Amino acid sequence: TIAPFNFDVENTNWSAIGVTDQASFQSFMMSTFTNMSSIIASDFSIVNNGAIKCNIVCTPSGSTHNINWASKGITKFNSLSGLSMATYLVASTNNITEMAAFEPLVNLIAIELQGNPITAFKGLNTCINLIHIDVHDCAIATIASMPALTQVDSLEISGNLITTAQWDNLNPWAIAVVPGGQISTLLNTNPITTSITNTTLSGKGWTII
Repeated sequence: TIAPFNFDVENTNWSAIGVTDQASFQSFMMSTFTNMSSIIASDFSIVNNGAIKCNIVCTPSGSTHNINWASKGITKFNSLSGLSMATYLVASTNNITEMAAFEPLVNLIAIELQGNPITAFKGLNTCINLIHIDVHDCAIATIASMPALTQVDSLEISGNLITTAQWDNLNPWAIAVVPGGQISTLLNTNPITTSITNTTLSGKGWTII
C-alpha cells in the first residue's frame, strides 16, 4: 500500500518538543534538517495516536542533509518519502520498535538508531549508499539479509539479543561487502565468533570487536 502522505511519523507527545501545529512543525523540521533553504508542509494534521501526517516539500541547499531526531519521543515511521535527499539520519534513543519506511532514503550514508527497542534488523536494502549503521543497545533478535549494502564499512550492533543462527543471516552481506571494515558485536546472546559470518569477515580483513 502506498502511503497517502510523504511524511507520516508517530510521536505520542509532539507538543513536548514544541510541535503543536503546521507552523511549529515547519520550524522543527528546519531546525533538525540541515542545509534546507525552506520546508513547506501541506495537508497537515496531528491525529489521535500522535502521528503527524502531511505532504512535505524540502528545498535543499548544499550537498549534505542531516536529520537529527535523537531523543524526540518518536515511536514509529510510516512514511519518510518526502525526505529522500537525507544523507544522515540520527534517530537514537527514541521509542521506535520497527525499522520501517526507510526504503525511499536512497541517499543515506549513515543511520543511527541506537538505544531504541527495535526487535528486528531489516528494511535498509534500498539504502545502497550506506557506509555507517549504528543499532547498538536495542533489542534486536532477528536479522534480515542485506546483501545490497556493499559499501558499509562500520556496523555497530553490540548490546542486542543476536544468536549464532541470526549472525549467519548476515553472511550473504559479508560476502558482498567491501573489505577492511569494522563491526562491533559485544554483549549479544551468542558471540559472532561461532558464526560463518565471522569467518567471512575475518577473511576480508574486517576488525571484529
